This record gives sequence, C-alpha cells and structure tokens, in this order.
Amino acid sequence: GALSVTPAVTYPAHTSMVTGKTPAHHGITTNHAPDASPDGVNKSGWRWYAEDIRGPTLWSLAHDAGLTTALVTWPVTVGADATVRMPEYWRARTPDDMKLLRALTTPGIWDRIERTTPDFLARYQTAEVHDSASIDAALDILAHEAPALMLIHVWQTDNAQHKYGPDSPEAMAAITAADQQVARLLGGLQRMPAWPRTALVIA
Repeated sequence: GALSVTPAVTYPAHTSMVTGKTPAHHGITTNHAPDASPDGVNKSGWRWYAEDIRGPTLWSLAHDAGLTTALVTWPVTVGADATVRMPEYWRARTPDDMKLLRALTTPGIWDRIERTTPDFLARYQTAEVHDSASIDAALDILAHEAPALMLIHVWQTDNAQHKYGPDSPEAMAAITAADQQVARLLGGLQRMPAWPRTALVIA
C-alpha cells in the first residue's frame, strides 16, 4: 500500500501528490498557515494559496504545455495556473464566504452549474462542500471544457474519520457515499469521447 508523507495531514499530502516532492521540499508542511502573532491575526487560515508551493506542480506543467486543466476543491489551489479553478477555501464560515469563493472561481463556472443543478449552491457551502457537489462540478467541467487534466478532492471520508474514528458507522457511510460519487464520475467519463484514452487515478 501507499505510504503518506510526514506530516501525514491533508494539505502536505495533496501537495506531495502533485509535485512528487516531500513537504520539506515543496514547502507545504502544515494544514494551517504559520501565525506567530499572539492574537492569531491570520484567524486560523489554512495553506490555501498555490503561490506558497515551491517548484512546479502537475497542473502548472500541464498548463505550460498548453493543455486544458481543471482543479475542483483541490487543496492549495487559490490562484493556481489552471484553465478552470474551483479552489477549496473558506474564511469566516458565514454566507459572505460564498461570495468570496465565487470570486476565486473561474468566472462563469458557478452560474453555468447552478442553471443545470438547482440545489448545487446548498451542497457547495464553504468548508462543508458535499462530495456530490464536487462531482456535479466535475461532470459539468468535463462536458464543457474537456480538460486534459482534472484534480478533484473528495473529502467527506477524511472528515468523517477525523470526527468519528476510522471504523465508525459514520466513516463507513462516508466511504460508501464516496464510492457512489466515484461511480457517478466514472459513468459520466464513460459516455465521453475521451474515455478510451482516459486514466482515472484514485488516491
């Protein structure tokens, strides 16, 4: 089986997946951004920004090669060099967060998804994005932009295991739900012209 990096937490691990480097080399060594101020002036901000990654990423190399790229709720992608960005981001966990997230997303993407998926906004709340909403977004982007590279963060299994424990009923339910969402993605891919030359990697 695959081994994680050290520290074995979400943002360092996901950045290692797309750089091929350890956290010591790519620079994302924590989930939370360093904040040495006594009053917590960064307000528990996370390592959301792609500019903090040292060295090239899978998406930046693909983009530089002229390929269409898409990032859907993937960690550390605010401001990333990609054709379509829907970054993982939140701040105050208030309704205004949604305005901020919309502003950070590639223009027009949200509006298009909302037109075809009426309950999308209710399931795409900052810091609590449902996996079903991420897959809705991915299927829409695949259909319209046909990216050569797409990265999707399906995160509810991680959340359930942190909150309730790895073998809890809640964690098992989240894993089952994630399988169902991957099946939806797979079904959508199989109906697309690019399917015969598509590589689907689940990490």
